[in-house]
Amino acid sequence: MKPNAGLDEHHVGPTVASARADVYAILSACFTPPTSELLDAAESGALAEVLAEALAELPVEQATFEGALRSFEALPRVLSPSGPYGTTDALEVEYTRLFLGPGLPEVPPYESVYADWEEADAPGPLWGRTTFAVRDEYRQAGLVLHPGSEPPDHLAAELEFVAFLSQAEAAALADGDLQEAERTRQRRALFMTDHLRRWAPAVAAKAAEEAEHPLYEAAATLLHAVVATET
Repeated sequence: MKPNAGLDEHHVGPTVASARADVYAILSACFTPPTSELLDAAESGALAEVLAEALAELPVEQATFEGALRSFEALPRVLSPSGPYGTTDALEVEYTRLFLGPGLPEVPPYESVYADWEEADAPGPLWGRTTFAVRDEYRQAGLVLHPGSEPPDHLAAELEFVAFLSQAEAAALADGDLQEAERTRQRRALFMTDHLRRWAPAVAAKAAEEAEHPLYEAAATLLHAVVATET
């Protein structure tokens, strides 16, 4: 890893942009309702392997990601099927407690809850004005939401969008289309500034405080490192 740089360094090559996409895709998967595929990837060490390979390509300070990488590398040891964490049921119970409720969950995963507060002690509503602003960002990028899906400002959706833009930037760079690569990079940078960077640090801090499952502890640590590193 290269010191003294951030994830959003200008004039990157397709390998760096693709590596960024991998990091955001891992995060998106971690904050999506859990599946057996996610658990298998964590138990086998595949998540840690992909993360390590991606970070090795990014111009980031190693120290910033050491804790997150160690947490992912430890998952195969702590997710034994015979232990309390190594089942899909355990993941689903923890995901529900943290992100779904009943009632207001421990860690609301929607940007509008954080961005659309009308009173100091009252969280913003679901499907607030921020939700529609995020939806418009997706539409402008040519994406259409599936009917019945989560609100577009769900954390996993926003992380997936950044992964999508990073992969699109990588494809444009690989094709030598520098203008399209720059347009995509600018779209991603503005989305980070206008949305993810405004509220993801609060989610990362709250998830780190509340999570009792090692996968979500690792995801919170990685989210904090990624958002702190984006410039």
